[in-house]
Amino acid sequence: MPSFTLIGLPVSRAWRWSLLAALMLSASTAPAQTVFSSRGEPYIFDQWTVNDGLPQNSVASIVQSSDGFIWLATNGGLVRFDGVRFVTFDRITPTDERAYRITSVVESHDSSLWIATEDGELFRYRDGRFKPMIHRAHGEPMPPILAMSMDSSGQVWIGRARLGLARVMSMPSGEDSVVQSWLQPGWPQSTVSIVQASPDGSLWIGGTGLAQLMGAGIRTYQLPRGGPEQIVTSLEIDETGEIWLTTSDGLVFTRRDQDLIEWPSSMFKDSYAFDEVLVDPPPVVRAARRSGLLRLTDGRFYRIGTTEWARGDIILESKRDNEGNWWLGTASNGLLRLRRAPFDHWTLDGSRRNVTAMVHDARRGTWIGLSCGGVLLAREGRIIPHPVSAVVADQCVWSLAIDRRGHLWVGTWGGGLLRMDPDQPAATLQKYGASSGIGSDVILALSPRRDGGMWVGTNTAGVVLLEGSRVRRWSLAEGLPSDDVRAVVEDSLGRVWVGTQRGPAVIEDGTVRPIGELTDAGIPVRNVTLDPSGAVWFGTYGGGLLRWKDGAVSRFTTDHGLFDNIVSQFLIDQIGYAWMGCNRGIWRVALQELNALADGRIERVISISYGTSDGLATVETNGGFQPAGLRLPNGELWFPTPMGIARTNPAMLRPNRAKPPVVIERIFADGEPVAVEPSILISSSIEKVRIDFTALSFTAPRKVRFKYQLVGYNKSWVDVAGDRYATFTNVTPGTYRFRVIAANNDGVWNEDGAEISLTFELPYWSTLWFRLLAVLALVGMGMLVVAIRLRQVRIEKERQEETSRRLIQSQEEERQRIAGELHDSLGQDLIVAKNRLLLAAHYLQEGTPAKEELMNVVDAVTAALRSVRSIAYNLRPFQLDRLGLTETIRSTVRAVQQVTPVKIETEIATVDGLLNRDAEIGVFRIIQEALTNVVKHSQATRASVVVAHDEGHIVVRVEDNGKGFEAPGDGVSADVGFGLSGIEERVKMLGGIHKFTSSVDGGTTIAARIPVEGNEPEPAPAP
Repeated sequence: MPSFTLIGLPVSRAWRWSLLAALMLSASTAPAQTVFSSRGEPYIFDQWTVNDGLPQNSVASIVQSSDGFIWLATNGGLVRFDGVRFVTFDRITPTDERAYRITSVVESHDSSLWIATEDGELFRYRDGRFKPMIHRAHGEPMPPILAMSMDSSGQVWIGRARLGLARVMSMPSGEDSVVQSWLQPGWPQSTVSIVQASPDGSLWIGGTGLAQLMGAGIRTYQLPRGGPEQIVTSLEIDETGEIWLTTSDGLVFTRRDQDLIEWPSSMFKDSYAFDEVLVDPPPVVRAARRSGLLRLTDGRFYRIGTTEWARGDIILESKRDNEGNWWLGTASNGLLRLRRAPFDHWTLDGSRRNVTAMVHDARRGTWIGLSCGGVLLAREGRIIPHPVSAVVADQCVWSLAIDRRGHLWVGTWGGGLLRMDPDQPAATLQKYGASSGIGSDVILALSPRRDGGMWVGTNTAGVVLLEGSRVRRWSLAEGLPSDDVRAVVEDSLGRVWVGTQRGPAVIEDGTVRPIGELTDAGIPVRNVTLDPSGAVWFGTYGGGLLRWKDGAVSRFTTDHGLFDNIVSQFLIDQIGYAWMGCNRGIWRVALQELNALADGRIERVISISYGTSDGLATVETNGGFQPAGLRLPNGELWFPTPMGIARTNPAMLRPNRAKPPVVIERIFADGEPVAVEPSILISSSIEKVRIDFTALSFTAPRKVRFKYQLVGYNKSWVDVAGDRYATFTNVTPGTYRFRVIAANNDGVWNEDGAEISLTFELPYWSTLWFRLLAVLALVGMGMLVVAIRLRQVRIEKERQEETSRRLIQSQEEERQRIAGELHDSLGQDLIVAKNRLLLAAHYLQEGTPAKEELMNVVDAVTAALRSVRSIAYNLRPFQLDRLGLTETIRSTVRAVQQVTPVKIETEIATVDGLLNRDAEIGVFRIIQEALTNVVKHSQATRASVVVAHDEGHIVVRVEDNGKGFEAPGDGVSADVGFGLSGIEERVKMLGGIHKFTSSVDGGTTIAARIPVEGNEPEPAPAP
């Protein structure tokens, strides 16, 4: 047969389902009701209806699956419940147009759910898929399925109207098939309304009769009042194998010695029919009826309250979950849960409910003080009339105590302190007040002294010790932090521990000693409790819990796991828990954990809190007086509240040790659902991821605590208390493990929890390939920018070099022109003038003044001619054109040597013909400028000029031993002068390199290396 996907549909198609596949609603239960059995046992009833998320108020079948969920068969579809949220499956396939009315649901060994419908159809639900097993064809009606059960071998059995019994069998092909099981002739009826598997492997079958199927055999039972109208309505098997059954005519039977024994109806005290039997471990059996529940104990039925079905509703199903809670399905009042109440809230009688102090009297009972309501006496859960009540009927009682003689001490607000003998209450033995030595009429704390007498705490007069007629006081003047005293207790060593409105103190050997920093902080202390281990506990108003032990003081608050920072009571039970009350409820913490916290062995404690859902009429407890709580000899703990007394017996509580299974239910990415898989890829475009989870603890689902951690993102566990989701935004790309763990109402953690892997995808701009492309692009752009810049620099350099070359060329041309004009024009004119002067002098007689003067003029003209020739030579040495570069350099050195005392050594190689004309001029000018610097600036005594031809280069070096200067390195600083700058510029034009080396008083070296290639003469044109 074809199968259909439900939960396992691809997310892209999830929107098509809308509410067809699943409708998830948060269930906010109606206020819990506390009911009592006729034996006085408190029970809590919780109810869920359509107002709380159920699709329909009839619940015909209940099963808790192996994964921990509770599944409900309703007329509105199949429902899954986690204690907080309902998920409804009202369609089997996406194309269904009809909503299925479910009548029964069971789970088989392979975790499949088998679902029967009102139309006689059968489906198997497994791995998120529904598979039809018995399907109605073409709308033809089929007999309804009335019952289902799974036997010890894992086979599912089905009881149907008119078609009898069938079972689901696994075929050789691996498929499941429904096979009819014929019961005739042992079972004459064709309708099977009850199918119940027994631990011994047999199968019980009920209808208008009762039968037991054992292998191939069948045994029938005759109902004692059998008839066509008598139908077996329910059948249960307890742990001893005992059979309990009810019939439609209100009878209850059990099997005894293979016979059915009827229970007398007189035991039920009414005529209502029984609809279900709820079997506890023996010897307790609960029978559900229309007017409530009955509990069978020691052969007697006790009533367990009344609920909504008292108006005639019928219990259709009952089931006990893994934590011991009873779940009841009703015909019209939805889903009910029954559990033993941790607390019994005794509201007392009438309007006198505001309880203050309480003290236990071993002879008489428990005295209860009321706020402006006097004193009551309680015994065995009842208020006992006592003459004391009349004596103090109008008093506002704030503290009570019993001394060693059995006298009752009553501390009041405004009426002072009364001491009376309960056996003679009319005669008050003594009254203390502001006028009788204790200094106050407001008595807030009473505590018997171990050697006799009474410790008294007042609101304005500090601590008072009454010993017979002797009165002794300690107040602010004696060192108390405050005169407003709320608690006072004497320990076995005679130390008196005092709690005031400004902090704690201790009185030792008559001296008051405030307890350090706690007093300095001014924290109001509400109660003081002595621990048998030697610790002293102080409950405060807003400051948390304080512990003093061996001189060390510790303070605990909600930051350390306390439920509240107000501690109105601190009671230590007989099993090792400390119980505390506040304005928000009552809670307990293991005393061992508190001590470990104080010793630094743990960082937090686990607080188990109780509220109205646990049997309390109010969450507020009274405090600020002593005694503000009571532990009875039988172990019961009593807490005073504005609405009576909250009572519990820790020894009778059944701790919830079941670790809650944790399930990751849904995942949303930017609000869109994502299929829950072990590994999930989150797109880089997603900004927000929400993960919904749950924990399957049904005793107190609202008290389930969660911790989650996205390993690698969260540094530690995130405590979300009762929230059932986690939200993540802006998560760094990578793979993380999401873990969630949970604790039940008693603080038992499921450390395994649930986990999935989340991979947050890198955005494309963060991927390796994109980064590589970006780097390559940046490198390319950088290289392009650098190339452009280099090209610009090169062009600029070439332009500058070309400008310099042209400038120098222009200078050389101008020098050549000027030199030529000086040599050819002015020089010739001077020669002519000189010759004529010599001719004129020839005609003059020797020794005459005229001839001497004329010869002086000849000498002047000769000198001028030499100057003109020297200037012309410097501007353009004619030797370059006539003699070549080598001889020109030598001639220049000789000319310099003639006019300077510097001794110049030379080593000049022949370099003629290696360079073109312009390059030769450049080399000549480099040497000329270098020699000019030697002559004019160096103050040297010795110099050298070297010209060499080396591996395609002409090397020039001019060195002296002069005064030198601060060398500029390879470049030239602005203050060196135009000579070196000119040399540098010429070397660059010739494509060479240069180096200036100099130091103060260390001489100077100017070196240049000029490449021949690129500067060689142009070849002569072909003839």
